[in-house]
Amino acid sequence: MFNLFTRFFGYDIDPELAIQVFTWQHYAFILSAFLTVVVTLKFADKLHRSKRRDKIKRIVFWILAGLEITYHVHNWFRGQFSVPLHLCSFSMFLSMLLLATRDQKYFDLLFFIGPLGGIVALIFPEMGGFTYYSFRYYHFILVHLFIISIPLYYYKAYGMRVNLWAVKKTYMFFGIILPIVFTVNWFTGMNYIFVNRKPKLELVANNIPEWPYYIVLFLVGVSLFHFVLYRVSNMRRFNQGA
Repeated sequence: MFNLFTRFFGYDIDPELAIQVFTWQHYAFILSAFLTVVVTLKFADKLHRSKRRDKIKRIVFWILAGLEITYHVHNWFRGQFSVPLHLCSFSMFLSMLLLATRDQKYFDLLFFIGPLGGIVALIFPEMGGFTYYSFRYYHFILVHLFIISIPLYYYKAYGMRVNLWAVKKTYMFFGIILPIVFTVNWFTGMNYIFVNRKPKLELVANNIPEWPYYIVLFLVGVSLFHFVLYRVSNMRRFNQGA
């Protein structure tokens, strides 16, 4: 029993047991991302009308805080430099702030970077070789499902929407944060937001250009995603009944 515990919270890294692309695990990750979108939009109003809504939101808030803290503590105990500079860490903080305040300014950023980061991460999982024997495997899944579902919940249940200023704020955010992240990566050897070198996942690395050209491709992809998300979210038929 103790060995199972230490393995689960240890550093069980095995490339052969870790998730591989185009396997049942990979397809399950992709399916979970899209089911999260569908289920959240379908049941957001029901949750919003629930008498336990505020209690559930508080519970989710502390779950998010726990997930973020345990991620960094686990890395530091491994001797690995770790600070919240991943895109998904930003989404986690924005999710907690949105849950606590319901402030539009947090929704504006989270609506664009949360679903994007969550869906892309589950389609192209970069998990550092952690296997399903490790809590980091399930931590990865939970984090990305939460950052997909929370902004979609506020979109559907509260009728929150983004405007063109929100799009501009998102680009301003990237304009400010990317140089900082690049500098931290340079001095620590990390690769937050993959701005210093390509992801290790072969499916991605083998099909994108070398540094720094893939960053341009990344920005184009993000721009297209944001444009589509902005247009779809503001279409009249999507706003009906919100």
